[in-house]
Amino acid sequence: MAEGSAEQQVKGQDIRIEKRMRHPDCRLLPFSFFAAVALFAPCAVAQTVAAARALPMCPANQVSLGTDDENGNFNGMSHSGTLLVLRNLGSTPCRVDATPQVTFADAMHDLAAKGEMQGARFMHPGPVMLPVVIAPGAEVTSNLRWVSGEVYDKNVCIAPSKLTLKIGTGSQTAAFGGHLCGDGAKGGVTYEMTRFAPDPVYNPAAKPITR
Repeated sequence: MAEGSAEQQVKGQDIRIEKRMRHPDCRLLPFSFFAAVALFAPCAVAQTVAAARALPMCPANQVSLGTDDENGNFNGMSHSGTLLVLRNLGSTPCRVDATPQVTFADAMHDLAAKGEMQGARFMHPGPVMLPVVIAPGAEVTSNLRWVSGEVYDKNVCIAPSKLTLKIGTGSQTAAFGGHLCGDGAKGGVTYEMTRFAPDPVYNPAAKPITR
């Protein structure tokens, strides 16, 4: 094949590719779309984080803390749990830590328990905890789970009567009735929790979902 002929073929291929990229039905669009997402997604996340961090931390007296066992939905074979609910009682949005410090206590003193964020062991180099914004009147929730049965050779169990979350420089406390157990040979009582996330606000004017 002649050299000029080869150059013409290459130029012809370049022209066809260029036309495909300009064509509205271009099959290269998915690649271009995902490339754009990969390029601009970090910027969007950074802007979201910056906007959230610009909001003030929620004062402890602006939020309420409650628990909800969801009618036993967390109960299983030797396991139990509850839903932690933080509600913004104020008229302005504010933010809280995604995984605030949790402490358990009875009527006399604090009770030792070691927490772990659910899924953290699978994240490398470590979980990135974005701030959680609570709109006025809205709620954020977290799943708290623990072993409730004495299933270990060296059982260590606690029965707290209250649970406290650190909120900013203060704290909020709620009544608690769980029975938490752990392996005394591996550090004692443990629990798992998910990061706090926005919970849909009940809207009485919303239309029911139809299938």
